[in-house]
Parts: sequence; structure tokens; C-alpha cells
Amino acid sequence: MKKTGKILTVLCAMLAAALLFIGTGKEAKAEEYTKSGVAVTLENLTNAVSSGDAALMLEILDAQTRSFTWDGKVLSARAGVNYGPNGKEVYYNMDMSARVELLHDMGLTGDYWVRADGCKMFGSYIMVAANLTERPLGTILETSLGTAIVADTGGFASKNPAMLDIAVEW
Repeated sequence: MKKTGKILTVLCAMLAAALLFIGTGKEAKAEEYTKSGVAVTLENLTNAVSSGDAALMLEILDAQTRSFTWDGKVLSARAGVNYGPNGKEVYYNMDMSARVELLHDMGLTGDYWVRADGCKMFGSYIMVAANLTERPLGTILETSLGTAIVADTGGFASKNPAMLDIAVEW
């Protein structure tokens, strides 16, 4: 029963993420593939959601390394800074357990996990820190690495209100 609930939670989160960008007419060119050889595209994720194939959905999300709707440069450990679809992006690495608990306390559902490329995830969303006046906790937005949820803030936020700090394990 617990496993079924977890799968349903993941399914709902992924469906919401996929539906957020359906109809935009924009999709980044697939450069990645899952372990089973499926291209990491919004179309394939949407098809997996529609068919209820939870294993394929998780495989696609785990292999994702960029946004489905952004075709510009992507944040990396080497570059350190990127200008993505919502402005300046940098990264940080810290324990996210308190952030996950806060999101759960807000009534949001999702499990914490780390994507294959090192992005720290809450359900199907990358966890980011932002200026909470500009982007309140729980805000869903696009980054160069994929769809994100605002889960944190930091000292940078007062000087750089449009900047996003992406949680990673780099």
C-alpha cells in the first residue's frame, strides 16, 4: 500500500511538470538517453505519464540534464554561473532535509532524491533557493537544468533578487 501511494505521488508530480510545458511548442533537442535507450524528451515523458509507465517516467527524469523548454547554455560545476530562462543561476550543496520537511509542512507531496547529474530533487522538481519576495516557497519555475521548485533562500537573495541557487551534489 505504501509503495502504491509513493508511485501515485510521483505520478501526480510528474504529470503536473509535464503539463506545465505542453503546448509551448518549444522543446530542446534531445541529447541524452535513458539506460534503456529512450530519448530524454518532453514528448517521451508525457507519453510515459499518459500510459502510466512509472518506471519509464523515473528513468527519463533521472537521465534528464537540461530543461525540456530551454535551448541555451546549462549550469554546470565547471562553469559555476549560467544565465538561464529565469536569470542568473549558480549552485550550492547542503543538507536539504529541513527544506523537504518545510515543503511537506506546506502540504506539498514529493520524495527527496538526487538525479543522476547531481541535481537535488523534490518529486519531479529540482530544488532551488530564491528571493522569497520575488518567488515564494513552492513557486514552480524553469531553470536551465529543468523544472524547479523554490525550497530555500539565502544571503544572496537581497543583493540578487532574480538569481536562483540550484541545489546539487557537485
